[in-house]
Amino acid sequence: MNLDDAINHALQQSKNIKNTQCRLEHLQLYNWLKELKKFKEGENYGA
Repeated sequence: MNLDDAINHALQQSKNIKNTQCRLEHLQLYNWLKELKKFKEGENYGA
């Protein structure tokens, strides 16, 4: 699994899980992973 796969998985889980707390945790994970991706992409471009 790569970072994009993990982002997509977390998003899909946040849409499919009925347990509110678990759904919110997956949504938070999705947001953190997107932030990580932006950070890593910035490193690659000298930002």
